[in-house]
Amino acid sequence: MKYRIDFGLTFLICTFVMLFNEIWKFLGYLPEIFKYGSIVYQLITVISTILTNLAIGIAGAISFYYISQFIDKGSVKQPC
Repeated sequence: MKYRIDFGLTFLICTFVMLFNEIWKFLGYLPEIFKYGSIVYQLITVISTILTNLAIGIAGAISFYYISQFIDKGSVKQPC
């Protein structure tokens, strides 16, 4: 029995996490909206940076997995 592995949703979530981190960095240029807003911003920035590094690793692993599957499919010799 063959299983089909699908990492599409995981890859998409990782991409959104990476985009969120970049968008969040732009919010750092704006003034504080409420008291202690800078502390909240810095806390979310630290968490976002950690999650982004994790998402980069996962997305890279998924990419390498599919590339290796693609190369393996192309290197299979067909019987004559």
